[in-house]
Formats: sequence, C-alpha cells, structure tokens
Amino acid sequence: MKRFGLTLSMVLFATAIFAQQRHLVLWDNETAPHSNGLSGEEWEQSRGAWRNTTRTDMWIFEANPERKNGMAIVYFPGGGYYTVGTGFSVGKRFADAGYTVACVRYRLPNGHREIPLEDAEEALRVMRSMADEMGFDSSLVGVMGTSAGGYLAASLSVLSLSKPSFSILVYPVISSEKGIRHDGTIINLLGERDADDPAVAGQFSLDKRVDESTPPAILIHCDDDKLVPPVNSTLYYNALKHYGIESSLHIFPSGGHGWSGRSDFEYYHEWFAAVDNWLRRFADKKRR
Repeated sequence: MKRFGLTLSMVLFATAIFAQQRHLVLWDNETAPHSNGLSGEEWEQSRGAWRNTTRTDMWIFEANPERKNGMAIVYFPGGGYYTVGTGFSVGKRFADAGYTVACVRYRLPNGHREIPLEDAEEALRVMRSMADEMGFDSSLVGVMGTSAGGYLAASLSVLSLSKPSFSILVYPVISSEKGIRHDGTIINLLGERDADDPAVAGQFSLDKRVDESTPPAILIHCDDDKLVPPVNSTLYYNALKHYGIESSLHIFPSGGHGWSGRSDFEYYHEWFAAVDNWLRRFADKKRR
C-alpha cells in the first residue's frame, strides 16, 4: 500500500497549530477496492477545502491527557461532495475536551457512490484497531459529520455492516428527495441521471434506511438553514424514535449553515456542550 507525505503547506500548518497530530494515508485510487475515476493533482480551492481528491487521509488528534475520557470520534467534514475539508478546528476542539479524534479527508465520489462509504468504513476500522495503542475503548468509537460529511456519517450508521457506536450529525444531509435534499451532495454522489430518478435516488434517503441496528445519534441544526433544510435532521430523528433508538435533537433558532468551526457562531458554546454532555451520558450507560 502506498504512503504519501503531506505537502509542505499542510505540514507547516499542522505542525504550527496541532503538535499532537498523527497523519495516515489509508489508500488511494490504485490501492483502494474502487477508484473514483479522478486523476491528476489534488488542489486546495480555499483554505481547508480540497478538490480532486484521489487518496484518503486521516489526521489523528490525541485526547487532552488531563481530560481523556476513553472515547474516540471519526470526523467527516463537509463540502457537498464537491470539495472536502480537513476539519482540523473541530477535531482539535473535541481533542481538547478529552476525545481522540480522527479527521478524515475522504475521496470525493465523482458519481461513484461506493467511494465515500468505502473510505468511511476503512477509517472506522483503522481507528478501532488503534484503541489499545492510543488508550480509548474500541466499543466507544463513533462518527461525526457536518453537511455532506453528515450524510457520510449517517450512511455508515445505516448502510454499513460495520457500524459506529454512535453518530454526531451536524446540519446533515439526510434525504435524497427533491425539495428536501441538498442537490449538489446527491448529484455528486449518484450522478445527475440517477439523482433525478426517484426509483434510484429514493434508495439513498437515509431516514428510510434506519432500522433497529442503527446506532444512537445526536443531531444539531439551525432553523434558518437554507442550504440543508432542518427537516433533514427531523426526518432522521423521527426514524430513530420509531425504532426506540436513543437520540437527541437540537435545533437552534438561527445560524444558517457551515458554522461548526466558527467561534463567532451565536451558539458556539451551546452546540458543543450539548454534544459533549450527550456523549458522556451515553458512555456512562455503556459502561454500567
């Protein structure tokens, strides 16, 4: 399996800010089970937003030793499956609070629907395999995703045989139904033809794939999100409750979309506290 070095700019950025970071390359289009059909150089469209991704990178932030809680999170940033972020600010925040966090820069699907889930499954497998080495409980490894990354985290929770222990879904894309979905995410995942075919696209509405094996989840959204309507979160929450699955839903009155890493978000402290408290209660129940 090939291993790649970070670009110089990424090395300098990571070294300067996050001293306890590890970097892994899980695979690329030549070594993964499937290719997304992209080739050439990956490039950074804006700071932390990458295009043309042909390999799967994972940066691991070790838990603050003074607050270490034995839990781990695999985080999938968003970008509409058009770009993909690195998620460092969110990852570092959770690591500071005591979680071991892996930020995953997955391959963009480019119409190859199996690619993101394939990468997510491998990231979760690798993270669990590192539990003893990094000092967390392999039964307390969950996923987090924002926007299209929320779609990926939820996909891993409902479509995969290897499910996470819990899900944190932050303004997630859930539905593939027109008028509810984020068009770009679904079109970039399925291709325009299949995204416009209700018989095909309907299979990718994740609220309709929830069953009794789906892990518990906490969902965070804003009521005025125009890019990904909050009904995406309510649909998933209602599906979880239909099966009696532990879950929590927080819809803040304002904030729009894309605020997870922004300290100027009005509910910056509240959303993080809600997730942190829910996770600690979840872990306490698992350990009894």
